[in-house]
Amino acid sequence: MDLLQDLRVWVAVAIVVVFGLLQLLISRKSESTEKAPDQEQKDAKKQSQSQKQAPRRRPISEKAPSGPRHPLEVNTLKHGDAVTGLCFSHDGAALATACGDGVVRVYTLDDVTAKSIKFRRINTGPGVHPVGVAFGLSATEVAVSGTSPFGSCMRFYGPATGRALEEARKEGKQAPMEVKWEQRPAHGGKAIISISSAVSTQGPGDGTAVIATSSEATDVVVWGAADGKVVGEVDSNQLRNTMAALSPDGRFLAIAAFTADVKIWELVYGRDGAIQNVTRIMQLKGHKSAVTWLAFTWDSKGMVTASKDGTIKIWNIDVRYHLDEDPKCRHTFPILPLPSTATPDAAAATAAAAAAAPAGKKGKKSAGPALPLLDRIAVSPDGRLLAVTVGAALLWYELEGGSIVTADEQAHTDAITWMAWSPKPVPIAGESKPMHLLATASADKKVKLWKAPGH
Repeated sequence: MDLLQDLRVWVAVAIVVVFGLLQLLISRKSESTEKAPDQEQKDAKKQSQSQKQAPRRRPISEKAPSGPRHPLEVNTLKHGDAVTGLCFSHDGAALATACGDGVVRVYTLDDVTAKSIKFRRINTGPGVHPVGVAFGLSATEVAVSGTSPFGSCMRFYGPATGRALEEARKEGKQAPMEVKWEQRPAHGGKAIISISSAVSTQGPGDGTAVIATSSEATDVVVWGAADGKVVGEVDSNQLRNTMAALSPDGRFLAIAAFTADVKIWELVYGRDGAIQNVTRIMQLKGHKSAVTWLAFTWDSKGMVTASKDGTIKIWNIDVRYHLDEDPKCRHTFPILPLPSTATPDAAAATAAAAAAAPAGKKGKKSAGPALPLLDRIAVSPDGRLLAVTVGAALLWYELEGGSIVTADEQAHTDAITWMAWSPKPVPIAGESKPMHLLATASADKKVKLWKAPGH
């Protein structure tokens, strides 16, 4: 009897405890529900304040173009990260790009207006970050400059052979690209800031593909594309280089650097077609400040230079330098302000200054907005136009007259990093004849293709 009574007491106590716990849980849930709106408001306010305080990254083009694309724009090739380099193959059949996502893309330019242009993918792997590209002898040979844990590096890719080729053929695919030669580190580990290539058309060197790379210091290396051998090394002795370029015929090498003068070397080929030496032959003097970029004309007889002194100069380098004849400045015209910043009076003044500037003389500075520094310049293959970039803006100058033909100040939404003209005309849907293309690469993860104005 006592046992039964004790059991009833314990059951009663258990019921009271359970009931109390339930009441406590209900009370807390209710309290939490009542406070939720207030807490949400506090959280929202806190988030809003945080967003106000956080600095907003502003691209060079504050606002992406919302209207129709520029009438000269042919196509846009989207990439996975910033695009830092591009080039056309020497036959104009392909376009290669170097991207921060670790991929080199080689586009086939059968239809440049297609929504999806076919490309061959080259994965450089985790050890190499591609920065620049240049073609070898054909559209299936690609040189890549980049960075690695050992510093800068050079790689040269070509179609795979042996088992990889056989397997690809069985599957009806193209042969994958494989590394043919590699140099790590290159330039003693210093960063490579430019890469250029050419196929020689000079005497015994006819058909020889060469590559030139410039470091961020003062050294430039000339490589044999076929085997990766260093066939020439030069030093600008100008504090630091801005870039270096080979002439289209593979004969000359020019360097733009910290000083106002441009130095030019000649690649001397032996009877076997190999480069025997690289000899300095001439110097372009006339700018008052550092040259920001240079470009050869496509006949390799001329050069265009842009400088911090606010001028663009056109040079004749087809001279008897072996008789100490100096290159001649044919024309100088001022760098013009961007159309959106130029007032009618300022535009008239700069145009008058350009017209009044005699050949070889520095053009007069116009009264108006500060003149932009030109980041890149490229001469069209027909010699009519000079494409120039200023940040994300793209402009086309009339090469001889010095006037701006047209411009797209929002060509990209971030800085244009590289540009190049196709060496040969490319068929474009809707056009009556093939046209030369201009390609621009940008940090906005895009490459854009443009047709030349005036056609």
